[in-house]
Amino acid sequence: IMKVKTLMSSVEELVEANVMVQFILGLAKLLGALAMTTHWAACIWFFVGAKAKADGQKSWVDPYLEVYDSFTEHYVWSLYFTLTTMTTVGYGDITPENYAEVLFSLVLLPVASVLFATLMGNLTDLITNLNARSRARQKKKTMLSHYMAWRCIPPKLKGQI
Repeated sequence: IMKVKTLMSSVEELVEANVMVQFILGLAKLLGALAMTTHWAACIWFFVGAKAKADGQKSWVDPYLEVYDSFTEHYVWSLYFTLTTMTTVGYGDITPENYAEVLFSLVLLPVASVLFATLMGNLTDLITNLNARSRARQKKKTMLSHYMAWRCIPPKLKGQI
C-alpha cells in the first residue's frame, strides 16, 4: 500500500508540474464522458427502435436491420444518430418514426444540449489554462520592459537582460 501511495504521489506531481499533461488528461476525461454518454444513448436508441419493430410498428431501424445484419453495424448506426444529435449536427437522415422514439429523442435533446454546453465550457477552460502560463510570462516581460524604460536603462543592457 505504501508503494502505491508513493507511486500515486509521484504521478500527481508529474501531472501538476506539466501543463500539457494536464491538458491531455482533461481532454481525455471530456472525450471519455462524451463517449460513455453517447454509447449509452446509442444502446437505448437501438433498443427503443428494435422493440418497436418487434411490436410491428414502423421504426427508424427498418431500413438498417434489413440491409445490415451484424450487431456492430446496428451499433454504429445508433451511435451515429446519438452523436450527431448530441453534438447538435443532426443531419436528419435518421429520424424517430414512432411515439417511443419521439419520446426518447425529446429526452435526449435537452440532456445532450446540457452535456454539449458543459463539454464546450470545459474545453474552453482547458485551452485557456493551457495559454495562461505564456500570457503570464508575456505580462512579466511587458512589465519589465516598462520598468526598464522608466529607469532609463541603456539599450545594450536591456538586450542583455
